Amino acid sequence: MGQSLVAIIGFGSTTLLAYVLSEHEFGTYKYGMLVFGIFSTLSLSGLHDTLTVYIASSRGVRLASAVKRKCFASIVVSSVVAAVALYYYLSGNSTLGLLCMVIALLLPAYEMASVTPSYLLGKQDYQRAAYYTAIGNGLPLIVVSILAVTGSGVIQLIAGWLIGKIVPLGILTLRELYRERRESNREIVDLAPFTRASFFLTAIVTFALAVESIDKFVIWSKIGSETLALYAISFVFVQNVLTLLAHVTISILPELSKRVDDEAFFSKFRRKVASYFFGLTGLWVLYIFFAPFLFSLFFPKYEISFALVAITGVALIVSPLTSLYSSFFITKEAPRFLFLRSVAYLASFVISYATFYGLEEIYRIALSVACAQTLQLLSLIAFSHLYFRKASFK
Repeated sequence: MGQSLVAIIGFGSTTLLAYVLSEHEFGTYKYGMLVFGIFSTLSLSGLHDTLTVYIASSRGVRLASAVKRKCFASIVVSSVVAAVALYYYLSGNSTLGLLCMVIALLLPAYEMASVTPSYLLGKQDYQRAAYYTAIGNGLPLIVVSILAVTGSGVIQLIAGWLIGKIVPLGILTLRELYRERRESNREIVDLAPFTRASFFLTAIVTFALAVESIDKFVIWSKIGSETLALYAISFVFVQNVLTLLAHVTISILPELSKRVDDEAFFSKFRRKVASYFFGLTGLWVLYIFFAPFLFSLFFPKYEISFALVAITGVALIVSPLTSLYSSFFITKEAPRFLFLRSVAYLASFVISYATFYGLEEIYRIALSVACAQTLQLLSLIAFSHLYFRKASFK
């Protein structure tokens, strides 16, 4: 229910922004959110999944310790962001300078407040985790929509999104910390492995995000914000469907954390993936059939071709399956395979981008992304077979 509500609010917010903002403003907004996402990822983002795995496997890590580590990491990153803001100001780019300053000021609070849903997932308290996630994802979109209607600029929209996330999640996190303190549960393990695993996974996740954001950076630098807006709109239905499907990946993390590496489990996992594949393929067929009509209805000022719809829709098939396999390797504490999948993505994107030379730039990039996503999934499937083959010999 929570994911459905977030998807509905997200679609309504995007539709409103696309209608109210100019193409240049909407493209700049999407680029600003991308920049924030990269700085947020650097702020020990690997701690979230690591915390879920450690809590689910009863290793004695407390929420307070996770919040403290997030606080330290985000303050360090905020200092770097402030330096970047100063550089942009001195270079005469006041827009990006102000954006980075807003991020630097709000990032620590945002990062500390965002830990709680991962903690609850580890405790398998799915109801409260879904509740926190729905509020944390839905309220910022409502705030952004209100600000857009009142004529606020791009910087105000991004600041409003951050504050809309910090306030509710911050309150809920404080409540969970108080509850944990009353229970007086002490950590029973050395936290050094937990911290190392968080940093290691953060490095991998940051590399993955940078690699998977190449398409947006290329469009922004080579074509401009208007084309970035068109490109972002072409993914809007795909992203909202993926939001609805996100609970599959989220709920499987605690379950995988408790499983043993046996062939019976691996066979069951592969059957589940196969059933998802056929269902998602059917969903993709429905999407390319109805999407052109939906785009013309909700986003009339953006001309989205059938070819672009079909290409971007490939993510409906590969993204959920990639998330499932990635979750598998996270729970097995084998993040090196996540790094290798990003290397495969990068290599495929570069080769495809060179191969499709001569196509219109937006189609060239979209095709390169579809090829990279597909090869990334295939690499994870191959790695999973390799992992279980090695495990069977131990």
